[in-house]
Amino acid sequence: MKRATDRAGQAAEAPPITHAMTITNALTIDVEDYFQVSAMAPYIRRDEWDSRECRVERNVERILALLARHDTRATFFTLGWVAERYPQLVRNIVAQGHELASHGYGHQRASDLSREAFTDDISRAKGLLEDIGGVAACQQRVGVPTHPAAVFEAGLGMVSGAVGGGVHRRQIEHDA
Repeated sequence: MKRATDRAGQAAEAPPITHAMTITNALTIDVEDYFQVSAMAPYIRRDEWDSRECRVERNVERILALLARHDTRATFFTLGWVAERYPQLVRNIVAQGHELASHGYGHQRASDLSREAFTDDISRAKGLLEDIGGVAACQQRVGVPTHPAAVFEAGLGMVSGAVGGGVHRRQIEHDA
């Protein structure tokens, strides 16, 4: 048995393991291309996206292969823009047992959009993902929960990258 030391530096027996520990982790993947991240916005305009070499398909296929090798499932937050151009990629995500979720259509910050424009963006993405994937896209990832009620009205849960984690329907109804 491995020996540990106490504060005085004396050898101490490590406590025996009396039960198996179960660890549950959540793994999420953002399905977007390198030029779609906000850090690239000053250098690559949205109207240039279609002229860029896309790497997302190849990269996601590599991720899918890695996950399959380790019998691991993830939630894939997918841009509608990507789904529209690479529908087979969306089908592959679903066929391999992963959860399909929305990352909006055009990867615009919710805080930069009116509620109406945000609702249009996420509704468009949700419709595309569900039509292509054949399953419900049940979550929406946003950086900052600017229009949370719009997400729930669109039939999506919300996962937020903001400090403190996601915003849940219960919190919105309570705060309303």
